[in-house]
Amino acid sequence: MPLLVSSMTPARTSPMLADVVFTVDGQVRARSGRVVQRSGRTWELDLTVGPPTQLERDTRIVLDVQGGGHRRYQCAVLGSEGRRLRLLELAQVREDKRAFPRHFGAIQLRWRLVRDQDDGAWTEPDPFMSFSIGGLAFGGRADAAQLGDLVELDFAVAQDAKRHAAVGRVIRVADRPSSEVFDDETQDLAVAFLDIAPEGREALAAFTLRIQRALAHEH
Repeated sequence: MPLLVSSMTPARTSPMLADVVFTVDGQVRARSGRVVQRSGRTWELDLTVGPPTQLERDTRIVLDVQGGGHRRYQCAVLGSEGRRLRLLELAQVREDKRAFPRHFGAIQLRWRLVRDQDDGAWTEPDPFMSFSIGGLAFGGRADAAQLGDLVELDFAVAQDAKRHAAVGRVIRVADRPSSEVFDDETQDLAVAFLDIAPEGREALAAFTLRIQRALAHEH
């Protein structure tokens, strides 16, 4: 449907950077852009590159707004035309302060930076990594990612063939000691999920439970 631009007065005049995460044809996608207008619960964004297809009205979107600390919202599409996107804010996603149990295990991961395109090269790190239902931590080559980068993730848990899609943000980049460098992975990257399919979160939770049970039987 054509995008209808209203004459509402913007609540903010300075542009804010933002990312949107959505699902198209069963695939998780993400785009970067800036907020050009906000009034009440209505947001209007100008994306760097438009979605691969026009987003239908009421499509659910995760909006991650940068500046002054990230704020995340569940939104619905009001209008989409080219690079312009108009959203209705449904709810703010509160940061979960719980400490999710973190374990090491085999996660068959592919990841790539979100560069406003869908054909970037995938990187496959060593599968033995730290994981929780809130994110992943794995090895990377020097300068593979920067703090704050948005990344697309595609993973399978342990030996399960089923793969899961997610989008996350790099929250830590740290150099490895020379004694821990393996296969040119000179850095440790930690990624927090911004959006992940429920099946992927459930698979990570089930793997966590398996490891906890195995550890309990060792004592």
